[in-house]
Amino acid sequence: MVEVYGTIQDRPLENEKLDFEIQLNVPSIYDKDMPIPESTKLIVDEINRKYKTNYSYSCHINPLHIK
Repeated sequence: MVEVYGTIQDRPLENEKLDFEIQLNVPSIYDKDMPIPESTKLIVDEINRKYKTNYSYSCHINPLHIK
């Protein structure tokens, strides 16, 4: 299980940001273990599920922290 937290925002809506903290049921999301597009999809899907939002996969996540 990986804990991830940070801030997400859709690119056109620069002022609308969401601080998030989620858990992913995978051993690692580091780029040596999983392609970046795949880890981004997992993160965005879990944020949308937990917070009932509708962020796209082209959103901006910064900063991103992994516990």
